[in-house]
Amino acid sequence: MIKVQHSRPHLIFFILYSLCNFVLWYLSDNGGLFIMLVWNAFLSFLPVLFSQFTVSSLSNHKRFGILWALLWIIFWPNTFYMATDIVHFTGDAFFQVVKGIPYVEQPQIIYSDNLLLWSKGVIIVLGILYGIMNGINSEMIFENILINKYGKGKNLLLRFICSILGGIAIYIGRFLRFNSWNIFNPIRIVTGFQLSGHEWRFVCGFVGIFAAFILCILSFAKAFYRQKNKIDTLS
Repeated sequence: MIKVQHSRPHLIFFILYSLCNFVLWYLSDNGGLFIMLVWNAFLSFLPVLFSQFTVSSLSNHKRFGILWALLWIIFWPNTFYMATDIVHFTGDAFFQVVKGIPYVEQPQIIYSDNLLLWSKGVIIVLGILYGIMNGINSEMIFENILINKYGKGKNLLLRFICSILGGIAIYIGRFLRFNSWNIFNPIRIVTGFQLSGHEWRFVCGFVGIFAAFILCILSFAKAFYRQKNKIDTLS
């Protein structure tokens, strides 16, 4: 039986995150957004499951391990995809610049006192952080697998490949509105590219920006955890 390690913190987070989103769904006019954020958070958790299933299966059932690894790479871009949820800030005014206040020469910045608006901002950022954390943790599991089997170096290739594929998948998800399981219908994805109306310069630029974003985060996280392990060893 495959066991999921450290599942309790994820369960607690998902319950609390769902409750918060349910409250905001009830109070907000745009309730569909908060349902979608819960769904995105769930999708970002799946790569964590698949990475741990891969580790558990490789020793005894290599074929299942390969299957779990394929599912991981298919669903992994959902983790960093959550960074694009910042688009839901469109139209939100967290502050305004007020001119013409008596006895005040310079324009003044007045911040919004709308608690629902600030709650929405917090819940979106929280989901983004959770998704990116899942992306980092699950990818590092595969990097450690490669290091243990082939030595250092191959993990850098995996990191680079994941960054490129992640950038492509984020474009497909955000603009073409396809899901991870649509990879099994490549003709539909190709048709979506043709009908998107975007120039290839924009597509390549968007993919490049997010690939660099993912690569920087993974590289920083790897260095951070390496430093943390050294401190733990010394202590």
